[in-house]
Amino acid sequence: MKKGLVLGACMITLLTLSGCGNSSSADDKSSSSSTSSKEKKSYLWDDGYYHSTKQKDSSSSESSSEKDVSEYQGVSYDQIARTPDDFEYKSITVTGQVMQVQNSDDGTIVLLWQNDDSDSLVMVNVDSDDMPTNGNILEDDELTIYGYGAGTQKYDTASGSSNEVPLIITDKVVVDNGKSESAY
Repeated sequence: MKKGLVLGACMITLLTLSGCGNSSSADDKSSSSSTSSKEKKSYLWDDGYYHSTKQKDSSSSESSSEKDVSEYQGVSYDQIARTPDDFEYKSITVTGQVMQVQNSDDGTIVLLWQNDDSDSLVMVNVDSDDMPTNGNILEDDELTIYGYGAGTQKYDTASGSSNEVPLIITDKVVVDNGKSESAY
């Protein structure tokens, strides 16, 4: 019942997301990060999405998609929610179930919960280059996210209040493990 109420209450949330700003420390809502020693991605918050611009170092052919998964630190919701600044621009990985998804041509915004707990939400900005190879991300899918911490993001809930959650921006193809067993 709780899951149903949360899902219903949050359905409108992502629709209002584009009107909300980023609460991370970047004053101009842009940020850049070194996703590997050879490639940079810059991000600009616009229309509810972080748009990426990849700048490849001409001295290497390595891309962030070739970055080894062992280079990502696994983090729990508790770790990233308590100290989001500790993970800003650091390669992290999380696994969780999709609660909400909003697709566009520029990418996808996902609200992901961990450990079947609707209070452990993480927002993930999936760049269009990092979409799973097996198709679109759907609600109740279990995802493994590879990216970096980007502070927190506020959004308006369906009930009219606001919620602030950790934000992760992908820099490697998302692994979509299909529908979560806990969704059945």
